[in-house]
Amino acid sequence: MKLIKPLYPDLMIKYLLLVAGAVAGFFGAYIHLNGQSSKLLADYAAEIIRQGNKSITFSAESMELDLEGGKSPAYRYEILEGYTVIYSVGPEIGNETAYTPEEINSMIQRHYELMDDVSYIPEYFPFTGTDGNPYVLIIKKPKDSSEVQPKAGVLLPEYLRGTQLEMDVSRLIRKSIIAVALVLAAVAVLFSLLTTTTIMRPLKQLRAGFRQVDMGRLDTRLNFSGNREFEEVRDAFNKMIERLEESEAENRQLQESRKQFILDLSHDLKTPITTIQGYSEAILTGMVEDEEVQKKYISYIYRKSQIITGLITKLFDYSKLESVHNRLEQKEQDLANCFREAIIQNLDGLETKEFRVDIDIPEEPVLFLFDKTEMERGIGNIIANQLKYNPERTSVFYRLKVSSEKVFLILEDRGIGIEEEVLARIFNLMVRGDSSRHGVDGTGLGLAITKKVVELHGGKINVRSTIGKGTVFEITFPR
Repeated sequence: MKLIKPLYPDLMIKYLLLVAGAVAGFFGAYIHLNGQSSKLLADYAAEIIRQGNKSITFSAESMELDLEGGKSPAYRYEILEGYTVIYSVGPEIGNETAYTPEEINSMIQRHYELMDDVSYIPEYFPFTGTDGNPYVLIIKKPKDSSEVQPKAGVLLPEYLRGTQLEMDVSRLIRKSIIAVALVLAAVAVLFSLLTTTTIMRPLKQLRAGFRQVDMGRLDTRLNFSGNREFEEVRDAFNKMIERLEESEAENRQLQESRKQFILDLSHDLKTPITTIQGYSEAILTGMVEDEEVQKKYISYIYRKSQIITGLITKLFDYSKLESVHNRLEQKEQDLANCFREAIIQNLDGLETKEFRVDIDIPEEPVLFLFDKTEMERGIGNIIANQLKYNPERTSVFYRLKVSSEKVFLILEDRGIGIEEEVLARIFNLMVRGDSSRHGVDGTGLGLAITKKVVELHGGKINVRSTIGKGTVFEITFPR
């Protein structure tokens, strides 16, 4: 079973691993460069002393200071023994007589170049005097002097610039910068790959899916895998497209049904109208002189006009139910009694065809909010269909059952059954069984009206049927 991880914890784990890798990279670079920097520090101290001894001559006995490059009148020169000034020459700059270890450390590390509250830049030169003792020369250079040019980067004393040591230090700094840049570049690449894999790839799949749908490809399905949030979006997308595809199929079926409805309606109207026109023309033109034949033709005309009137009435009833302006006259009344009355209204037909009727409707009232006229019409249409399509002496069963949450109206017959192809669309407009086989006529609007009546009352209607065994209509209302 695949473990689907949430996005946030998954990203946090990956980012922490990425940060750990970056830290490890920096640490590795630090260890590598630290060995070189330790050697440079040792070389730095030795080079300072060597260069100092080479360019500085000082005698503690005579208190004389000679520099290889000479002394500038703008600078102040001080000789330290330990932390105490034992010799000074030049303008009054700073005028200290001793220094603390912290001040000496700042001079060594060249911090003075970056300190705004100090008016000079000191140069620190350790050397060995003529008497063999260690001393330190401090050259104080005013910051406003034209000869002073503070430099960013490697803060080395002037006398060390241009030496091999400076080149080694610069090389080490370049290596450090390159190492940091490489680690940062690796982190950036890994971060982009992480983002692309975890976030961007599912988003690209979603975008491609929406483009396909926008082009009308409703068979598009997404099948990428990823974090739980993206898989939930993927599943929601696929469900949405499935619903769109079903809706599109329903719309196409509805369009086909409407076309078929118009064709069927035209046929159902044309046949009786053609008959009426033919018989009436025969009477009008005197083609039929026999009075009995004329009465027979007038009887045909009357029956066909009744068919047209019935069809128009049912069309009006259905249109009225479909209208947004239609309002059912609903009252709380006895649904059981309404069911019985609908059966009674069709009692003549049931007796004429000698149907064996089994009724199981409770005597106690079943109160429900409904429009009695429309409800009787809806139930009556089902009974009328049973009479119309089933042979004589068919057994029919009418039951009303009540549960704590629902009311069930069941209308069952043990007749010829309904073909599966017709059953799938039996509640559509103008759908009916094979009238040529059954020898009956009908508008095909009755069950469409019944379904609309049931739905307007908040109910549902279902039908199941087996050829040769019968059909069951079940209407369900919430209590």
